[in-house]
Amino acid sequence: MQGKYYLKKYIRSITCILISAILLSSCGNPVEYVNEVRMEAEEEIAAAQREKMRQDLLGDAVEVPRVSINKYAYSCLNEEEQQTYDEVLNAILTFGEEVPLTTMDLDVLQKAYRAVMTDYGGLFWVSGYSYFTYYSGNEIVALKFSPSFTMTEERKNEVQARIDQVVSEWLSELPADADDYEKAKFVYRTLIEKTEYDESAPENQNIQSVFLYGRTVCQGYAASAAYLLSSLGIPASIIIGKANYESHAWNLVLLDGAYYYMDVTWGNSHYLDQDDSEAKHVNYGYLNVTSEELSETHIVEMPIPIPECIAVEDNYYRREGLYFTDWYPELIGEVIHEGMMEGPGEVTMKFANHELYQKVIDHFLIGKEIYGYVSGVSSLLYIETEDVNVISIYK
Repeated sequence: MQGKYYLKKYIRSITCILISAILLSSCGNPVEYVNEVRMEAEEEIAAAQREKMRQDLLGDAVEVPRVSINKYAYSCLNEEEQQTYDEVLNAILTFGEEVPLTTMDLDVLQKAYRAVMTDYGGLFWVSGYSYFTYYSGNEIVALKFSPSFTMTEERKNEVQARIDQVVSEWLSELPADADDYEKAKFVYRTLIEKTEYDESAPENQNIQSVFLYGRTVCQGYAASAAYLLSSLGIPASIIIGKANYESHAWNLVLLDGAYYYMDVTWGNSHYLDQDDSEAKHVNYGYLNVTSEELSETHIVEMPIPIPECIAVEDNYYRREGLYFTDWYPELIGEVIHEGMMEGPGEVTMKFANHELYQKVIDHFLIGKEIYGYVSGVSSLLYIETEDVNVISIYK
């Protein structure tokens, strides 16, 4: 009743204004002027009714914590989108249901949700969301958000504890003084060595598949890489797009103030050894690469702008002294000898262009000049990764 009284009182006030306007006007069409003002008054009344309805549905606004200021996707959003992101994330973390949102724009909600999932790899207990819209006529007056939870909060806490234990064990192998590059290399190698690619893996769209089952697909790899790197203080985001025209996920990482791409899935390679048994191979060709390199095979499909990755200082091959820009056969031969005879029995090298890459294959492998640097070895295996000009050689 109080709302109705307010509207009646408001209409009387408007009527007085209309009458005064007619008496004071000395030209023009008073009927048209009255109609125009009346329409404005009706619009204001309708707006007041919509706001009252919105308040009745949503109640007073609840302030949620802003905990994502340093996250990449969050930084790409405008003020309304950031507020929605905060509300969405808080609902996921607190197991909220039918949570009132500040925004009434469904596109803003969709963008905010995707941004949350880009920034956070560890949200294994949620998969999608539903929303509730409330209308006055044809206009949305309120919007509520409900995450689609895959487990109860109690179960989530149990699973989180198991994941935390595995992560703690894995990260205990990393030296305490590791720099950004060493942390990224450790995460990349560890995920490949401890996890198999398996499309039938349970929970393969989240980190459970990696830390609890040891099997996953690209989404699980990317989410787990982001989760581990974030745990180590390295900003990392999950990138969605296409690789060789198929849906794919990989990572954007910030190392020493510069952005790089990391694709753990493509780094997980296998080959047949001398006994025709399948052996795992860590292919470093997709660790800390540039946009130009990855664009040969990958296409980014994101609702936010992604920075151009142009830095090369923390690329694996450059940091390890395995990158060649010119034809130095003796130096290349020495690197092969060191890796094959004095090191782990394998060597991987990257070349600045395809011509140099092919020249090394022709000279050392097809031409068999490599045997001059690996005395006592009668046969070798090698893997060509042509799109990034990488050659890996094994005994």
